[in-house]
Amino acid sequence: MDANPSSVELTLAEIEERDVTIKPQLLGKLPGGMKILSIEVVPEKVKVLLPVTAGKNKEIKVITTPIYLESIYNDTKIFCKVIAPSAVQPANKRWPDVEVEIKVGY
Repeated sequence: MDANPSSVELTLAEIEERDVTIKPQLLGKLPGGMKILSIEVVPEKVKVLLPVTAGKNKEIKVITTPIYLESIYNDTKIFCKVIAPSAVQPANKRWPDVEVEIKVGY
């Protein structure tokens, strides 16, 4: 068989499974002096697969798509996607949809 390139370099790595906390990515400030009273993320954690060397003694950051605070005027639920480093993959084949509930007040 004639293939181009005739060889391919392959690197194998040991994979580990780990539970990682999903952190909401909050951008900007709430309008009119409002304050965040609480934030709830569902699911709070996600099972991921990553190369053992990539996660050794290192915190793995899994965040949501951006949430822009300047457009929030009352308690809000926002559905987000997950953003993770390229070496980190979901254990369940695809990332879950994430619900972020933000409670605000003065």
